[in-house]
Amino acid sequence: MKFPLHKALLLILSSTLIISGSAYALYFFSHKMQSSRASDPQFLIRNLAHCGLLPTSYLATLLDLSVDAPTNLYAFDLSSGEKRLLANPYFETAHLSLEPPHTLRVDYQLYRPVARLLDQAFSALSSGGTLIPSTASTLPTLYLGGGDPRLALAIFEKCPDASFVDVSCANSESLGKRQIVVQIDGHLLRITPGSIDGSFDNALGRYRRLKGSLPPLSVVDLRLEHLAFIQEGGAACLTLS
Repeated sequence: MKFPLHKALLLILSSTLIISGSAYALYFFSHKMQSSRASDPQFLIRNLAHCGLLPTSYLATLLDLSVDAPTNLYAFDLSSGEKRLLANPYFETAHLSLEPPHTLRVDYQLYRPVARLLDQAFSALSSGGTLIPSTASTLPTLYLGGGDPRLALAIFEKCPDASFVDVSCANSESLGKRQIVVQIDGHLLRITPGSIDGSFDNALGRYRRLKGSLPPLSVVDLRLEHLAFIQEGGAACLTLS
């Protein structure tokens, strides 16, 4: 069945108006309903649901929520709340969702502490390369001394058996003092800073090959390629590595 041109155009225009009008009506109804719920005292936030280790009161403080002046569930800005959490050095991920009528759910993942700092009390290096508050006493120890936390993290990732790392002299102006110090199984290693996948890997590999023949509690200077300067007490020796 064919329509005259003017009737076809009229039909198209009518369909467009109907679709547009329906979409606008749906938007208007949704917006009005949202506004109505955002001011409805039946939807006040009274619970914070989460499965993490952090105290609920701490999460409420970070999200600026108060029991005395409760926030409406639908007036709460989820995106802004997530940004507040992620601005805290503890949080690796954070996601907020609504569970009407009174619950705000917080799903999050925290960075784990990797090493406790010797030069900053109650602090630790996190798995994100940031410094976080921590009172853990069983972690490996780290002396930053102004060094790069990300370098220290890369070293701990390369050496999960390291009990101590010192990166304070990694960028020393003096070539003689420039070094990374790593303690593994009682041996104190002195390594030249450089590419973590290059010179550091090379030095670590040389140590692994020598490890079985090293005296206990010795200092092993691996800063010269192919050589290892080994100190035990007052004695020292030079060996190929």
